Amino acid sequence: CGRDAQMTLDAKAVERLTDWLRARLPGAEDVRVEGLDKVNFGHSAEMMMLTLVTSADTRQDVVLRLRPKPPALLEPCDLARQFTILRALENTAVRVPRALWLEDSGDVLGRPFFVMERAIGDVYEMEAPADVDDQTVTRMCQSLAEQIAAIHAVEIGRASCRERV
Repeated sequence: CGRDAQMTLDAKAVERLTDWLRARLPGAEDVRVEGLDKVNFGHSAEMMMLTLVTSADTRQDVVLRLRPKPPALLEPCDLARQFTILRALENTAVRVPRALWLEDSGDVLGRPFFVMERAIGDVYEMEAPADVDDQTVTRMCQSLAEQIAAIHAVEIGRASCRERV
């Protein structure tokens, strides 16, 4: 599933992150972070999967996208712009995870990050695993083409990203 062993954030960083998340969840005094795991795929940013658990035992799986340590693979790395684009694409045909919160100061974890909903599925970076049937690979390729077309069909002004990007 693309996960490493438990992510190594020190206890103070986890506490700062939990406090920051608690401030974004209205009415949730007790917020816990569970299963903080580094994602071991992707190359342009560091990502972690985690579950937010509230006192009402509500669980929300999210992904934290952390700005890479400079120099990054793709400079300039503008997480605020990425966040804005994800938000602008929410009500279009482009399938994107819902962008939840942006921390662009770097005060919480030492680098800027944003949090988005976790999309369920498998990630294949270069090639599908040997045990994936041809129909699945064909469906994946068709879906890729459909999403590229959906991106190109977005009207920038209607997606509310002209001023924000």
